[in-house]
Amino acid sequence: MARILALTPDLFFSTRISSTLKYADHAVRIVDSDDSEVIDEALFALNPALVILDIGAAGAWDWQKILTYLREASPDTPVLCYGSHMDVDATQSANALGAVRVVARSEFVNNMGNLVERYKREE
Repeated sequence: MARILALTPDLFFSTRISSTLKYADHAVRIVDSDDSEVIDEALFALNPALVILDIGAAGAWDWQKILTYLREASPDTPVLCYGSHMDVDATQSANALGAVRVVARSEFVNNMGNLVERYKREE
């Protein structure tokens, strides 16, 4: 069982992430805020093996600020990002900011369990 922190402002999709990963026997915490204090509390309370970050909700929050903060606050924790397959700029930016992988939302949905297993930090 891995501890997973998922950061998404999409409450509907967060339910899907949570149920899929709990079914795969992972402990999941969802955070829907880009406030660094809230994220910091979740990081240190959970000590996640992987952070999943929604970069497709640019209008809802500042995912670049979040990713930058994650890389500074917890540099050894891998960050898997998902977003629109059409947003090449976001993909390039997330990679440049330190994501271990950026995938299209559809790929994330179809391969969530495998992606978590591949990119989670061994505990």
